[in-house]
Amino acid sequence: MVVEVAALGELRVGVDGTAITPPAPKERALLALLAIDAGRVVPTDRLLEELWPDLPPDRGRHVLQVRIAEIRKPLGRAGAADVLASAPAGYRLDVGADTLDSARFAALVQEGRARLAAGDPGAAADTLRAALGLWRGAAFAGVRGSAAVEAEAARLQELRLGAIEARTAAELADGCHQQLVRSSMRWWPPIPSVRLCGEQRVVALYRSGRQAEALRACAASGCATSWVSNPAPAYAS
Repeated sequence: MVVEVAALGELRVGVDGTAITPPAPKERALLALLAIDAGRVVPTDRLLEELWPDLPPDRGRHVLQVRIAEIRKPLGRAGAADVLASAPAGYRLDVGADTLDSARFAALVQEGRARLAAGDPGAAADTLRAALGLWRGAAFAGVRGSAAVEAEAARLQELRLGAIEARTAAELADGCHQQLVRSSMRWWPPIPSVRLCGEQRVVALYRSGRQAEALRACAASGCATSWVSNPAPAYAS
C-alpha cells in the first residue's frame, strides 16, 4: 500500500492511485500542515493556533478531533487509517519522503546542483528538468487559512525558481542555447525581481546569434548593455 501526498500544485492525496483528497477546506489545510511535517508529531496546540485560533481550547480540540475523524474515513476505506496516527501531544502523518512530491523535488534539485558542480551539465539539466516536471501549479494551491502552509508554499516557490536558474545554467553550459530561446516563453518566470533568469535569457539569445534581441532583452531585464558581449563567467560554455 502506497500513500502519496502531492503538494506541488493543488493538494492531492492518494492511496495506491485512488484519490482521497478531503473536499472540506479546513480538512485540506489540516492535512497540509501534517504533510509539511510528515513523519513527525505536530502538536495539537500548533494545529489549533493555525486553524482555529478564535475558539476556546476545549471547543477547538473537539473540532480538531472531528476533522481528524473525517480525514480518516476515506483513509480507512482504502485500508490506510493508520497513516494518520494519534500521539499524546498531537497527530502524525506517517508517510515516507519518497511519497511526498515536495521531498522528491528537493532531492532532485540537490542532485542536479551536485552534478552541475561536478562538471556534468547534461546530466544536471536532465535531473533538474525531472524535478521541475513534478510541478502542476502553485504549491498547496487551494489551501487557505494557515500561515504555516503559506510560508511553506513560498519556500517551495523559491526553491523552484532556484531550480529554474540552475537548470538554465546547466543547459547554457551544455550548449543548448537555441533550445533555450525556443522554450523560454513557456517557462521563464514572469517575475521582474528574478534578474538572474533574465540575464540567462540574454546569454541564450546572444549565443544563438540574435544580438539585437539580446540587447532588447538585456534592457528589459535591467542589465548593462556592455554585459551582453561579456557575459558573466558562470555562464561560459
